Amino acid sequence: MATETLNSPPLVRRRPLTGPQAMWLLFQAVLLLSLTGRQFFAQADSLSLLWTNAAGVRMAVAALVILLLNFAALVGGFFVLNLARQRGLGQTVLQAFLCVGCFLLLYLPSLFVLLVGPATVNIRNTMLRP
Repeated sequence: MATETLNSPPLVRRRPLTGPQAMWLLFQAVLLLSLTGRQFFAQADSLSLLWTNAAGVRMAVAALVILLLNFAALVGGFFVLNLARQRGLGQTVLQAFLCVGCFLLLYLPSLFVLLVGPATVNIRNTMLRP
């Protein structure tokens, strides 16, 4: 019994995120914060439509939900991919598809709301004005 424990492979502690995965998440967070800061300091009055107008609030909440889904999908996908024991080309391709898919389908629409949302609310208000 004592020889079984000596011959067993050592436990490998796996991190939930690797360095490049953490950098990808950090890149997305920094990009979002920098664009939000730019919009706030450059056009604070138009950006305020996202929390003062009813249509703007709906757009902002939808963008926030999509953004949270993006980060949850990325972290969950990275965690599942990192559980695999073998790292190979297939896992790298799956990780690339996960990053590109989440970026295109979930992250960019939330940035679109941040950049174009106030103009959309202004256009809507102008068209609805009698």
